[in-house]
Amino acid sequence: EILTMLVVVYFLSLLLSFRFGSSLLFRSNVKMCICVNCALVERCTAYHVVEAKHGQPHLSSAPDFTPRKGNPTVEIIVFNNTREAELDVTQCEDYIEDIGRWSKMMPRGTLMKHGFDPSFVPT
Repeated sequence: EILTMLVVVYFLSLLLSFRFGSSLLFRSNVKMCICVNCALVERCTAYHVVEAKHGQPHLSSAPDFTPRKGNPTVEIIVFNNTREAELDVTQCEDYIEDIGRWSKMMPRGTLMKHGFDPSFVPT
């Protein structure tokens, strides 16, 4: 199971590197994903991949913004005790701060429809 998870994480990292030219960091310290406070979150193709990995509902079914080559920096956090991995964008040259943007853009009722607490905000 752990080997399978590592293979999946490896292929996700290759996908992000190939598609976006992203920098990938493997760390054990957990930081918050900056996308939730970015003005481009609902339009971003990179965040769309992160949403899919986390099994979250998508803000947009057809994102139309792709970050510049070499962006974003994605941290992959592997939790050994739960055999899960998390992708967090921690740096991006295209980041435009808009505090709470993710919450503002999530269509009303979408979180509950997908089994999430209505006050859920990704970290």
